[in-house]
Amino acid sequence: MSEIDKSYVAKYLEKAENTNNEAIKNDCLYRVATQMEVIPCDGNTNLSKEQQEAIVNTAKTLLNDEL
Repeated sequence: MSEIDKSYVAKYLEKAENTNNEAIKNDCLYRVATQMEVIPCDGNTNLSKEQQEAIVNTAKTLLNDEL
């Protein structure tokens, strides 16, 4: 596992949480998930609601560990 760029995760998590566009949200969450290596990096940005929630929760846990 490579080192996680937490600023990258924070940037794209914020973008995902501040858009109403589902395609942009999925793209941002895909970037977050592959950075954290929680889903395969296969180009599939069609994320289910469950995957979206899991990615957001994992990212928030990662970022809260910094506080």
